[in-house]
Amino acid sequence: MEAVEKKTTVEEARNLLPPKYGKGLSGDGTVLMLGNNNIGDDGVKALSPSLAKLTSLTGLWLTSNNMGDDGAEALAPILAKTNLTELGIAGNNLSPAMIARLQLTTNSEYRVLLQEQEEHVSKSRLC
Repeated sequence: MEAVEKKTTVEEARNLLPPKYGKGLSGDGTVLMLGNNNIGDDGVKALSPSLAKLTSLTGLWLTSNNMGDDGAEALAPILAKTNLTELGIAGNNLSPAMIARLQLTTNSEYRVLLQEQEEHVSKSRLC
């Protein structure tokens, strides 16, 4: 019999996140909205270990956060361990190579939402 993964409750998820990021979690604990917070690479690096523990998370919005390739580098291996289906990264300072890497860490259902960066990514994976 296959083990069933326990879903993280909203309260557990908030406790797993650094305090200043917990308020961005949706009411049902499935989406973390951190857009326009200017958390930068250091903030993304600090947040990344917590994301792997958020088993109910399906959406992560990091739009316009001054994130560069260094922050995304910390995020990439974590994405492969999550249940995310959407990642919002528009308005950051990511190279085309890093955008492609973020895509490759995911399954075929995954969507990277880029807006102005979409020319660098296969349109079949965009919303």
